[in-house]
Amino acid sequence: MADQSARDLLRKLGLPRNQLEDSFALLEQAGLSSALELRDAWAKPADRKWERLALARDIKEELMSYFESEMGFSYGKMQVPPKETCTPAGPNFAMITPGGQGMGPWCGYH
Repeated sequence: MADQSARDLLRKLGLPRNQLEDSFALLEQAGLSSALELRDAWAKPADRKWERLALARDIKEELMSYFESEMGFSYGKMQVPPKETCTPAGPNFAMITPGGQGMGPWCGYH
């Protein structure tokens, strides 16, 4: 991936030519012309480059899947337990499961 351009990476995803050119123009405007720069933007959420990138959501998802498979892992999504299995835990509306496991960004398990 070191010498690969972002255009080559978009081509690998199988995008139609007009969508590929539009997406690559957006990447160039953002200063992400190589595949390595694009992966770094995805891998470093603190600088928010990936978040501000004006690519279509489906293209971003394909790129994320590509980067994950290239690195040999994938991020999963947790299912939220049914409301009936959650109990309010205190005045701050913190939520816990019946087993006492905290849920959400307010539980302190970041």
